[in-house]
Amino acid sequence: MFWLWKNYQTGCGVEPDFAVAIQWLGKAAKHGSISAQTTVESLKKINDILMEQQKDEYNAIVEDIKRLTKVKT
Repeated sequence: MFWLWKNYQTGCGVEPDFAVAIQWLGKAAKHGSISAQTTVESLKKINDILMEQQKDEYNAIVEDIKRLTKVKT
């Protein structure tokens, strides 16, 4: 199952399909593959970092908009 994850992720012998790759990765992790479980944990950490980065960027944009639209009296 982990092998299928890699093949679908990279397109080795099949059309690359990240959605299908993730399904195989999840199945491999559920069936006890340590490599798959480690990969899932790494992807979760990456996701958390990206979500935090997006939140920070969003907040910066909101502050810029507030500053730019502030009416001087």
